[in-house]
Amino acid sequence: MGVPTGAVMLSAAYPNPFQRQANLTLTLSRPEPVHVSLYDALGRRVRVLHDGIWPAESPQTISILADGLPSGVYLIRVETTARVESRMVTVLR
Repeated sequence: MGVPTGAVMLSAAYPNPFQRQANLTLTLSRPEPVHVSLYDALGRRVRVLHDGIWPAESPQTISILADGLPSGVYLIRVETTARVESRMVTVLR
């Protein structure tokens, strides 16, 4: 049993809050272009985490490194051709 057609399955970030690195998993039902960005609390994009084709069916990890990020709340935004999903993460120093 695979991922439902057109589905975007994005896990919660773990650990959250984090000091060094947090991870999420993303699973798509079919390969497609995916853009993943990290935004600060003011809505400024601070990092592009992925921009390209994402494979289908098996969970893939998205890692967020805290290097150079001040403490605060951030939004991870995942954009596919049909959907937008987001998760909040907190960096603690």
